Amino acid sequence: MAAPPSSSPAPAPPRLVNLYNRRTVATSKSCFVCHRETTTCLATDGLTDFLYVCPSHLLDPGFARPAPSTSTPAASPSPAGSPSPSPVPQSEIDKVKKEYEDKQKRKAESASSDSTDKDASSTSSPAVKPAASTAFGLLKTGASALSSLTSSAQSQLFPSPASPSPSATDLARAAARDAKVFVLQRDFFRMRSEAKRREWEKRDAKERGGTWSFPKAPRGGLPGA
Repeated sequence: MAAPPSSSPAPAPPRLVNLYNRRTVATSKSCFVCHRETTTCLATDGLTDFLYVCPSHLLDPGFARPAPSTSTPAASPSPAGSPSPSPVPQSEIDKVKKEYEDKQKRKAESASSDSTDKDASSTSSPAVKPAASTAFGLLKTGASALSSLTSSAQSQLFPSPASPSPSATDLARAAARDAKVFVLQRDFFRMRSEAKRREWEKRDAKERGGTWSFPKAPRGGLPGA
């Protein structure tokens, strides 16, 4: 007696891979999340799964995130409140200021002494300037230079505050805005997998039902009737 032919195993449903390419199409359809019209869609390789979604939902990490290969690593922010190191020590600034003041003081004393000697030797010469005027001019020049030095030192010691660094949320939204490949959040991906499995089972049952053959009902009367 011949053995009955072995039945072929049932084909398995296609397996989804959680990698969705971002695409823009010409015809708008209902969004998978909010049911608004959108032309942005996510599609797996080979179009195994295809769903429309608004661009704003792609910025929400609760729905999808950029794939690791397409996301840009965020720069680690500097610790808040840490003071920036001063390029010039305060001791060097004080030293320069003291040397400059001493130099200007010696110049003023020298000019005052020269002017006094000239006045004593020739009191009748109208071209000689008073010593007080010369000393005042030197002091004024020294004060202006000292003020400029002080302003420069202050700008180095107390630089203007830098613009605040972007937060982790802002960096994530910027990465999602430019990303081309996304990974769905776990619950959403499970929903898509189950929906595609039900679709496949329904289509497979319909195809199998079309190949079934049933014996025809007998026609005519029963034999010997």
